[in-house]
Amino acid sequence: MVMAGRIGSFGAARTASVVPVVAEQTIFDHGTVTFVGSNEPGTAVTLGIVFTASAAGEVRSVGFWKTTDDTANARSVAVYSAAGALLASGASTGESAGPGWQSIDLGSPVSITPLTLYVAAAHFPLGAYPAQAGVFGAPIVRGDVIGESEVGAGGAQGRWKYGALIAYPDGDGGGASYGIDVGFVAN
Repeated sequence: MVMAGRIGSFGAARTASVVPVVAEQTIFDHGTVTFVGSNEPGTAVTLGIVFTASAAGEVRSVGFWKTTDDTANARSVAVYSAAGALLASGASTGESAGPGWQSIDLGSPVSITPLTLYVAAAHFPLGAYPAQAGVFGAPIVRGDVIGESEVGAGGAQGRWKYGALIAYPDGDGGGASYGIDVGFVAN
């Protein structure tokens, strides 16, 4: 026997929406770029990188390479204008042991104007930070985000500032990398 009609009702038609997850672009390839060594254990320092982007977008996080000797459980990160104005900050607690890349979300994303310089920074409260000389002889370009060269950064790439609290790093690392990165998403 064939029956026609509906048996029961499932209610009004529903529409599902999918929100795509957008991967953050980083200056360094976290799958292949590593750092060795550990510098100045016991000396608190803020370390930074000068960056820009070729497209409008936002920085959502600051990443850093954590050495095996870095036993800090918590730290602060920040993004500054090139002139030193604080644009956003974030903090972590309960960090994983190193070595490896770690990332801290900013309290609010920073809108990025193309080809404008910014400084991303991470505080190393116990020192034991990575350093690699000569990384920024030329810009590092991955997607839309750019780690600026020593020359493009106004002669001060690989920034640092000693102190117990995070602060705008204005010391010149001479093109060195201290394993600082950003998580950028283009508009």
